[in-house]
Amino acid sequence: MPEAVVWLVPALVAASLCVSRLGLGYFWDDYIFLTMRGTGDWAANLRPDPSLFYYRPIPQGLYFLFLRLVDPRSGLTGHIGNLLLLMLCAALVTRWARKVAGPWTGFLAGLAFATLGAAPSLVAWVTAAADLFATAFLLLALNARHDGRLGLSALFAALALLSKESAAGWFPLLIGYDFVLGREPRRLARSAIAFGAVLVLWAGIHPGLHKLLAHGLRAPEGGYVGLGHFDRWGLYLGRYLLALVNVPATWTKTPWPADLNPVVTLAAALALVGFAWVSRGRTSSGTGDTPSTARLVAIALLLSLPALALPILFVEIWVPYYIVIIAPGTCLLLALGLRSLPRVAAGLALAAFLLLGVWFRGMAFPTERVWSEPVLVDAAQAIDLVRHRVLTIQPTVPRRAQLLVSVAATGSRGIAATLFDGQAPSVWYRDPSVHAAKVEDRAAGYSADLLWRITGDLHVIDIDPVEGRFRSTAQDVEAESVGRPIATYARAVAASGEPDRAVRILEHMGEIDHEELRSYDLRLAASIALAYGRPAEAERLRSSAPPIDYETAVNMMGRVFGNPSKNPGQDSCAYWAFQISPDDTVAIRHYLSVFRELGNPAQIDHFAKRMLVLAPGDAEATEALRALGRR
Repeated sequence: MPEAVVWLVPALVAASLCVSRLGLGYFWDDYIFLTMRGTGDWAANLRPDPSLFYYRPIPQGLYFLFLRLVDPRSGLTGHIGNLLLLMLCAALVTRWARKVAGPWTGFLAGLAFATLGAAPSLVAWVTAAADLFATAFLLLALNARHDGRLGLSALFAALALLSKESAAGWFPLLIGYDFVLGREPRRLARSAIAFGAVLVLWAGIHPGLHKLLAHGLRAPEGGYVGLGHFDRWGLYLGRYLLALVNVPATWTKTPWPADLNPVVTLAAALALVGFAWVSRGRTSSGTGDTPSTARLVAIALLLSLPALALPILFVEIWVPYYIVIIAPGTCLLLALGLRSLPRVAAGLALAAFLLLGVWFRGMAFPTERVWSEPVLVDAAQAIDLVRHRVLTIQPTVPRRAQLLVSVAATGSRGIAATLFDGQAPSVWYRDPSVHAAKVEDRAAGYSADLLWRITGDLHVIDIDPVEGRFRSTAQDVEAESVGRPIATYARAVAASGEPDRAVRILEHMGEIDHEELRSYDLRLAASIALAYGRPAEAERLRSSAPPIDYETAVNMMGRVFGNPSKNPGQDSCAYWAFQISPDDTVAIRHYLSVFRELGNPAQIDHFAKRMLVLAPGDAEATEALRALGRR
């Protein structure tokens, strides 16, 4: 039996299950790393940055620097690269398990790894290459460790740590590998020094570890890595264990992903041919010095348990694909359970595992932030649709243009983060001088302001804020989808030093809007005039605004605080303009409640502190600040 078949079949099965995800393009964090965190500085992702939590210079630095050079727009090269890494991991699992437990057991372990339901997510999202690089380097380290090449193993382990922090979970086994195998125990001290030195050096330069220690191992503000989600440890343990055996945590609510039927057929055919070929000459062990089953189980547990504990203890969200770095150990356990079964029974068990893995890929959590494969696919397709519509309505933009975008709530699709954090338009327009920002963050000094609105159904509206005209990819456009971005833009123009222009824009909108929006426009204009020392003009504008009732005034002013400008003093004049007292506890409590529901930390902090001034000891405000402090 050719040795290559033993590791090649699992690699091909893994590839066949992922091939349908190669065309998804870039989305989310992919653009952050492609644009070098929006700076264009090629070394931005290579050096430790104290302001950032992660330090992954290999996948986020070198890999994306390569992708920026060879494929900055389509993403196909990135998905193919991730696929090749996954194939390498499947081959390395097979190779190592074959060495330690024999060809038949190695093949079974490799095939189990190849059919993991969570693995294709790592191909669907280019940024998930961090997990693939870490797993591949760890498997290279494990293979080198088995071959007695300690220095090379330590080097690969260091590269794994520079790919993803959870690689540290493999270090107990890498240190004690010879001891667990029953080899010469004197090697234990050498391996402890080698791998311990790697850990110490890595910990010394990693900014995230320093932040965790500074926060008492709790998550820093806005982060999701750290101790503190104790109520979810049991839930996450159960979910990860289910994922390791390809059982979706959504159980019978999980739909079968019918779009994957062609790839299932291909994968099953490859697995069947390989299984038949390899099983003809199967043996339970490779050589006479193969470790006992008890030692193999111990190795598998040391591979799995520390790596499993890290995401449970330190990651506040549950991410299915995190199991891939844990799975080599559990796949070995599965192979040990199957290797003594009759060929038909073992084949049926693996077939069931493959089908479960495909079913697992239909898992989604509508009310919870879980990066399952359907979420990743939906996000990728949504970003691609927005890109197509943006380029349709605005094929070119001037150099150094400022793209001011108002984005409706798009849930897990992450359109706003892709535009602002990732600066995706600079990639789409092939111009790093183009800058995308929230409308309220408008800055002076750019060659042109382009005002856009992206609606909840992902249509793009190109708005002329001076004339109030617009173009849209949608046939029907609501007035507020145009009026509210213009109003926010006018406030941003005032905050960046042009109050006269801002008032003119809002007065013009007051002439063409219907009555309620007209009142909003003119009251905003009044607040700007008051903020910049023109009380008579402010009074004229407010008195010309159509009257509104108290509830409408509170809601309108909430829009101002929901999108604060860069000038808090300007925003505070909204109290006068909308005729709401800054000491109105009913309004303040309303804003606190709304912003808590929306999860806006800055506004929660502001209104909770304001409420405590007006009503010392207020329970809701105290709880809101306590919750912020816990984050």
